[in-house]
Amino acid sequence: MATQDVLPQLYQQLNICTGTDDYLRSRRIAEQIMKADPTQWDAFYTKLVCFVHESNFEAVIRNIASHNFGDKSKELAFIHAYTLYRLNRHQDALNTLSKNENGIRELELRAQILYKMERYEDSVTVYQHKLSQLEDIDSDRLVNQLAALSLCPTPQECSITPDILDTYEQLYNYSSVLIAVGDAPQALDYLEKAESTAVNEMTQDPDYSQEELEDEMSVIRVQKAFASQLVGQTKEASKIYTQLIKKRISDHSVSAIASNNVISINKDKDIFDSRKRMKACTSEAALKKMTSQQRSIVHFNKCLLAINTNQLEQARSYLQHLRKIEKNGNELVPLLELSIQRRNEGLGDSKGSLLDLLSRHKDSPSIALTLAQIALNTHQLELCCEIICSTTPICYKPSFVSFVVTAYLRLGEFDKIDEVLTTAINYWLSRKDTESKSIEHLKKFVCHSANFKLQRNCYREAGEILEKFEEYFQDDRVYSQLLISSFAAIDITKAEKVLSSLDQKEIKKVNVDELEKVQNLRQVISKKTPLLDKISKKDDKPDRSIKSKRKSKKKKGKLPKNYNPDKPPDPERWLPMRERSYNKKLRKKGGRKVYARSPHQSTQSDKPEPKPMSANQKKKQQQKSKKKGKRW
Repeated sequence: MATQDVLPQLYQQLNICTGTDDYLRSRRIAEQIMKADPTQWDAFYTKLVCFVHESNFEAVIRNIASHNFGDKSKELAFIHAYTLYRLNRHQDALNTLSKNENGIRELELRAQILYKMERYEDSVTVYQHKLSQLEDIDSDRLVNQLAALSLCPTPQECSITPDILDTYEQLYNYSSVLIAVGDAPQALDYLEKAESTAVNEMTQDPDYSQEELEDEMSVIRVQKAFASQLVGQTKEASKIYTQLIKKRISDHSVSAIASNNVISINKDKDIFDSRKRMKACTSEAALKKMTSQQRSIVHFNKCLLAINTNQLEQARSYLQHLRKIEKNGNELVPLLELSIQRRNEGLGDSKGSLLDLLSRHKDSPSIALTLAQIALNTHQLELCCEIICSTTPICYKPSFVSFVVTAYLRLGEFDKIDEVLTTAINYWLSRKDTESKSIEHLKKFVCHSANFKLQRNCYREAGEILEKFEEYFQDDRVYSQLLISSFAAIDITKAEKVLSSLDQKEIKKVNVDELEKVQNLRQVISKKTPLLDKISKKDDKPDRSIKSKRKSKKKKGKLPKNYNPDKPPDPERWLPMRERSYNKKLRKKGGRKVYARSPHQSTQSDKPEPKPMSANQKKKQQQKSKKKGKRW
């Protein structure tokens, strides 16, 4: 039969198969058409689509590479990039999209690829500046935009109004954005709405099973517990975490996040429970589904737990692994190194160790303040001030300047106090046009500096600094008082001039007699109450005929040895150990019964504390089964 006679029949069969979503048969018919005529573009494109639906992405790559249809090959850019995206070849997929013109679906795929590459800010840029111009509001696009926004390294304000959020995925991701910007109380409200919306949506849809409902609810609940933990409701958070762990959810990442956050609540208590939870956090299935930030938090807590249990060799190996996976460099990693060093060798009064660590991490205020606290705890007050003064710009803030001045007063270093105040004045003077509170801080430090000079009888220097900054003090009585005090010792004429410029308060209509009576208020006048004189002595004596009843004291109930009030009680505590669900059964080894041994008791922990982890995973719309008659 001639080719021209075969092709219409094959295309007719192909049209029928694509209408029934029979992708295997459709692909075979498309291959027959390609065999009869290799130049048939429609058959080739249908063949690629069938491979995608069969998840045979390698075959798509091979066919695109082996066929050339000229200008029409540009139309394969999207399917080629999507295939590379599904094969986790994200950079290749991004390069493929960059070579061709981008429509709506190409931009959405680009945003998804950037999200998978953890370039969240770039993904948000695509959504906000390119896809936001579209008139229609796509539900999936809104979910993905909120997910990218919640994971940005620097928290960003959300331009999306919460009134348009109507699905539980949108409400969930919006709550994650609120947590990222530090508004955990409001995030709890939206998580409540997301939970109720999810129950309503899934119970009304017959395509959802009970297991799918539990999986979706577990993601919302673990985020709800995390928000509760942020607002200080640790008991409620611990209760939710424990319930989720005992349910043994199919999503390993949810169990891992709950276990990690239980460790952060335990801190240096209940080390045995923390070690058990850490195994769930570091399972291979859980780590695969985490972001790099979540994996970093898990390994950080793993290293900290090893330090708290005095397993210093393991802690060093965990620390090396943590440095490898840290892309941007976590400023808390050097604190782990410092904790290991203190446990192993002890810093004591080692000034060189602290300054050496400070020189290697000059740009980290948290490390500098930690070292300053260590110096303060070891009674090295001068070293503490030296560390604070070398940490800019926090050393110019009023609280730190106040601490350093107080410390130098105690040490008798008056010249250094003058230097600290002068440096602070110059700093805030240089920022008077950029920061809102710079003038307020400047005036405060000028007054303190002048007052300090007056106390040291440096009247001329106090007057000079006050005259220099006169323009910032308009109608300030404290400033005028200091100026008069300084001029009174060196130039009485100037002092009288400043005094005459002050607005004198009117003292008319003042009753002098009333003012003189004010001092009488300080005298305590004791008078006997007339009622006490009428009470007879007989009434003061108790009647012996009435026997006072002895109150029986209730004994406090004894609590279990390892009782923890922050954790909910075990519901199976009344059952024998062998009947409890979590009891390990006896194992047979060599024909005899062997019991599992418990690990040794651990020691107390040292700071830094474990970090909790947010469950701000990207939630997608549940994809329902394809209906008949629909194409890809």
